[in-house]
Amino acid sequence: MTGYGAAREVALVCRNFDLRYVKAYNRRLDGDDGDTRREREQVSTQMAEYRQRRGDDERQIKEQQITQLEARYRPANAWPRLSKSLDGPRHPHVCQSCSAERPHDAPGGATGAAEGLRDVGERGWGEETIRFMEGALKPAPGVYGWQEHDSHDEHEPIAVMLCTRCSARLIDPHPRLYNRIPPNAPFAGIMELCVDCRFRDGVRCTHPDLKANGGTGLVVDADPGAQAHVNLGGGRGAFLTIYREPPRACAGRRESTYANPS
Repeated sequence: MTGYGAAREVALVCRNFDLRYVKAYNRRLDGDDGDTRREREQVSTQMAEYRQRRGDDERQIKEQQITQLEARYRPANAWPRLSKSLDGPRHPHVCQSCSAERPHDAPGGATGAAEGLRDVGERGWGEETIRFMEGALKPAPGVYGWQEHDSHDEHEPIAVMLCTRCSARLIDPHPRLYNRIPPNAPFAGIMELCVDCRFRDGVRCTHPDLKANGGTGLVVDADPGAQAHVNLGGGRGAFLTIYREPPRACAGRRESTYANPS
């Protein structure tokens, strides 16, 4: 099984895992610790097997896709990069293609979806939850970050800011993989905390502690994010990470003493 079929099967196992955990927890309250422990081990083994199977399927699909793209465009290591080819301003609020500046916190975007998920979480996974998930899949018009990937589809610490109109025009036809960075994600260089930080260079963080710069790691106080899988029907689905609020603090942030428009 490959593609979305495997993803749906994993989602079903995850859902069953939640139900089994609740049952196991209830039995533990009744004093049946042996059954609880065995059932948890069984479910954990099943989850590990499905994760391994899904990972193998995804790698196979990725290899096939890269082969097809290389036959059409040229070797993957020669594919152009939007981070270099776009000559627009580099700022967390500005599209690098058309220079449009638009707020990305309009109602109905991923922030609103997260609020809805928090409200309906206690009532289970129903149509209302899926509607909020679809809101996260299709955020309100605005300027969003897109993470650039290398020739093997591995993500890199490189962001490209695009408005919804330019991303619709540029992302799908491009041979290189780009994933939209979830709103409020702790991505150094494009966070709201980065806008007036002296270590921001365009949409890149230059702090020496950042792992991408060879450091040991930059501590950011941020929402851990909610992981979810959306089954949209018809063999379609998607995995999402939703952040309920912007990062609150960054250990390396130093406010700039001068205007930094780019």
